[in-house]
Amino acid sequence: MTRYLDKGTYCFGENRKYQLGLGHNQGIKEPTLNPFLESAVQVASGNKHTVALTSEGVFTWGLNNYGQLGLQAEECKVPTLVEFAGAKWVGCGWYTTLVLNEDNQLYMCGRGDMGQQGSGSTSHVPNLNLVLQGVQEVACGSEHFLVVVNNQLFSWGWNEHGNLGLGSNSNALVPTKVELGTCTKVYAGAAHSFVLKE
Repeated sequence: MTRYLDKGTYCFGENRKYQLGLGHNQGIKEPTLNPFLESAVQVASGNKHTVALTSEGVFTWGLNNYGQLGLQAEECKVPTLVEFAGAKWVGCGWYTTLVLNEDNQLYMCGRGDMGQQGSGSTSHVPNLNLVLQGVQEVACGSEHFLVVVNNQLFSWGWNEHGNLGLGSNSNALVPTKVELGTCTKVYAGAAHSFVLKE
């Protein structure tokens, strides 16, 4: 029998670290309306954390062991507002959160031991920090990231399988240009990447 669901944001699945944002940590087997996300326009999920863009701003919840929530709590059981103005897009790696603002500035927080924060360091970052400006497109892998800036491809983070496209297996601690010419779209999986060119 088909069930017709009301409008809203629905969640289901594994929930041991409160990544569904329902206020409890019991797994859910059927689509369940999240009452905290009535105005969500985008949701992105990491390993055990989640981020949402709503009409009120950016909210995060779930596990925060690397600072991926951009908050000081160890974990958050329900969506919690992050201080950030002008967001237009959100994304997640396994243990990172990314936010792109209306000025095309990309901010990140979370795990950094393989260069995921693009800062030149291997430190974890508990607050959203500016990584790049002029960002046109973003793709999030598990622990690596691709962006298009001025129609050029840049990548950074974990690179064990050559997923950064830099001709090596070394991690990149800062956004590094991939010599591919004009690029338009980027996509990333756990350890692989795709790029569309004009």
